[in-house]
Amino acid sequence: MSSLLTKFNKEVIGSSGRIFDYLAKVSPAGDFERTRNLATILTSWNNILLTPTRSNTFDPEYGCEIYKYVFEPLDDTTIEEIKDEIMYRLMLYDDRADITNIEVGTSNDKKSLNISITVSYEGEEGEISAVIDKNTYLKLLE
Repeated sequence: MSSLLTKFNKEVIGSSGRIFDYLAKVSPAGDFERTRNLATILTSWNNILLTPTRSNTFDPEYGCEIYKYVFEPLDDTTIEEIKDEIMYRLMLYDDRADITNIEVGTSNDKKSLNISITVSYEGEEGEISAVIDKNTYLKLLE
């Protein structure tokens, strides 16, 4: 027997062949906000990037380990390692879109990583940005 959510998703008019999801952010109308296509992928990827590995009790391998690079010097080797980690984790958990570019930088105070990823999906392009700072790392130590 399928769940109510599965039944609801199948019966929504015009949803055939499209990927979509519902965000936990409630709209002014009182409904969950529905995302489609690229926006759904960007939300999924944002969750992967901002979830440190071993922080999810039921799936400890889920997430990304870029938080480990917050205290590393940002040289060419470290930037390549960060890019490799991002590509590996995103393609492992959600490979529905293509990564066209990854930019890695630091904040002005050099205490956080600023990551920008350009994404392509069915001719549509989008961008996702993530800020990984020392708080992400320190939460794991608690």
